[in-house]
Amino acid sequence: MHFFIPDYQRGYRWSAKQVTELLEDIDAFEPSNSASIYCIQPLVVKNRNASSVDDGKNAVWEVIDGQQRLTTIHILLNAIHLPRYYDLEYQTRQDSQYFLVSIEPTKRGDNIDYFHIVQAKEIIDRWLENRDIEHFKEKLLNHVKFIWYKTDEENPITVFTRMNIGKIALTNAELIKALIMNALDIPKKSFSSMGWHRKYS
Repeated sequence: MHFFIPDYQRGYRWSAKQVTELLEDIDAFEPSNSASIYCIQPLVVKNRNASSVDDGKNAVWEVIDGQQRLTTIHILLNAIHLPRYYDLEYQTRQDSQYFLVSIEPTKRGDNIDYFHIVQAKEIIDRWLENRDIEHFKEKLLNHVKFIWYKTDEENPITVFTRMNIGKIALTNAELIKALIMNALDIPKKSFSSMGWHRKYS
């Protein structure tokens, strides 16, 4: 898949605390069966090929929310030597797309994005030491999912603005889902086991 990070987004800025919290949350999740999933906070996207109905691998997804998480997972895949399942293209710093593929610590001072990318990679490398990497890989590939939220809003900046001032409107589907979950009386701890207990910015 191909994701496009527009210029209204800030660069990659996750701190050591945020990277570590994501790793610890994934690590703490133990699937009870093959269908168990850990849900990362929503990835809000828009298909940039407005005239296309193709939502498959040829689509280019503009990331409205979730680029910090998306970038961190990309760095994590790099650290544990897994294939690139998606590419990230940055409108403001186009070289960052290639830097993510081959992270060079010696270039950390070239710009602020490189600094944070290198820092995240070093944190992940240290965190992975003395851990069962194969078990972690299996969990990451088979049980960790982004909550996928595709918008058809014509102007993605409008969605970005609404989300960042805390006024995103719920769709009918989201309201129905909330009613069903409420009717099923799903215990609060279930949300924690699905990874919804911590909000990453």
